[in-house]
Amino acid sequence: MKVRLGIALMIGLSLSACATVNMTELENATQSTAINSQPNVVLKASDRLSSRFSEKGWVEKTAFKMKSAAMALLRGNSASPTKTAQTIYAEKISPSDLKSDVVEATYLAQQTHKAADVYLEYVTADTDLTPDLKKLEKALLDCRQAEQTFEYAAKVHQVEIGSELSALNSASQKLQISTDLLGYAVRKNNSALTGQPIN
Repeated sequence: MKVRLGIALMIGLSLSACATVNMTELENATQSTAINSQPNVVLKASDRLSSRFSEKGWVEKTAFKMKSAAMALLRGNSASPTKTAQTIYAEKISPSDLKSDVVEATYLAQQTHKAADVYLEYVTADTDLTPDLKKLEKALLDCRQAEQTFEYAAKVHQVEIGSELSALNSASQKLQISTDLLGYAVRKNNSALTGQPIN
């Protein structure tokens, strides 16, 4: 009787221990999956920049570009010109808000290039950086277009925003460098996979 009780007790403890180990492994795996499924800082910063630039009217929206192209095909070159983001923005913005918009755009550009720099410093060699590069290239194009939008609005309102535009241009140049470095990293990874030299 005592022997049977002892065996039953040992089996119960063994099953309990196995269950505990399995649960711990399951929790760790779940946490790891959750961490890996989260967007990285480059994607977050780039998306935040592009979304804000589009929302504020500093860049052309994709739907607007497609509509303009379609109308040009239907009407031909003789059609009356469609208002661009530059003209629409210049019409609605006040001189005081113009400067604050340039400052905000500069801040977002700075945050994006800093995120890219930090990400490149810690990212592992086997990470697929292609999605990050596409997002960063989009953010860079948005910055360049926003500069033109602000310049146009400044001329319309005859407002001096030279120092603000200079700061935005500097941030855009740093973002350009970050984008080039990320592009090199993508080519390096592709070269390692294919055995072809880096272009």
